[in-house]
Amino acid sequence: RGFALRLLNCVSDYSHMALHPEHIISDGTLELYLMGALPEAEAREVTLLISQHPELQAEAEAIEQALMAYAEASAPERSDRALNGALTAIKPASTPTAPVEERPRPTPIQPLYSRQVISRYQMMAAAAVVLLVVSAAVNFWQYRTIQTVTGQLSVLKAEKRSQDQRMAEVESQFTTFRDRFQASLDPGARMVRLNGVDAYPQGRATVIWNETNGQVFFTLQDLPQPAPGQQYQLWALIDGQPVDAGVFDYETGNLQALKSVALNGGNLDAFAITLEPTGGSTVPTLTNMYLLGQA
Repeated sequence: RGFALRLLNCVSDYSHMALHPEHIISDGTLELYLMGALPEAEAREVTLLISQHPELQAEAEAIEQALMAYAEASAPERSDRALNGALTAIKPASTPTAPVEERPRPTPIQPLYSRQVISRYQMMAAAAVVLLVVSAAVNFWQYRTIQTVTGQLSVLKAEKRSQDQRMAEVESQFTTFRDRFQASLDPGARMVRLNGVDAYPQGRATVIWNETNGQVFFTLQDLPQPAPGQQYQLWALIDGQPVDAGVFDYETGNLQALKSVALNGGNLDAFAITLEPTGGSTVPTLTNMYLLGQA
């Protein structure tokens, strides 16, 4: 039984072994050769090795004897009736003979797994590996695609928020400009043009003053950019006295709403612009006057 197990293991493991003289005795190749289980090419190689190595010849003969002994041991024992039938068969023909029971042939040893089964398992394993690699590649591609789309979506959301914010600012500016423009069209509104003086002769600006409610709107056409720490300030001259009408933003430009100017029974003579420290002054710096316009 130990020999049979060894033989089965040899058959199942044969596909992983190589035919080398130093291993042929221990790896079970001789058993396969004697059983006729080797492919034709390997069988010719073993035959050549046996003819070249006496120790292989001796081992092959020992294995052959062991196989024959195993076959004999696997056969069923002769019964007394079969023995008597054999003895009767050799007696004279006049003596009735008993039928001789045929001895069954030993069942040939079958390998635990055939080459076809092993090959099928190998193909299934290879297919499983291919499917695993393909699945991993697809999953990785999907992951990268999702990451890319997520990043693009975040960028689009940020751009949309920025556009919404700019749109809100534009709408606010438009609303403010529309209200101021409508106020400038009021029947009580008066337009005063300011021109440059000696400090900046080419200077230009426009003031819209509403006599009814005192509203003042200012539009800058041309003035030099103030130095850091300085700001332009508008003055209303009422009965010869300067009244602060507020500072304005040089960068904003068109139609800025400044302080309201009430006459309080007086007469508006003119509007003037001077350059003052940032935030304005309580009295104008006449040496820094840039624009003047008669009302």
